Amino acid sequence: MACGLPVIASNTGYFKEFLNAQDEEKACGNLVPLEDFKEASKEVVNLLSDKERFDRFSQNALLQVKKNYSALEEAKAINKVYEELWGQKYT
Repeated sequence: MACGLPVIASNTGYFKEFLNAQDEEKACGNLVPLEDFKEASKEVVNLLSDKERFDRFSQNALLQVKKNYSALEEAKAINKVYEELWGQKYT
């Protein structure tokens, strides 16, 4: 995602929310059934064949990384873990 590439992931765990896959306009990738290699291959071909969709997913991926996964956001998340572990704030 940080490279601006769409993601194709299995429809397990957190991926649906992570990729915004439920909303085609905000999505940064697509989900395929777990271990369905034919469907995954088909999705790769579909993405490479649809430049508009590929570009939209790429832009959305970059926006999501910038918004949610900056060094500052990661530091805040780590700090929150320490606060929960030791019950005090660190600044």
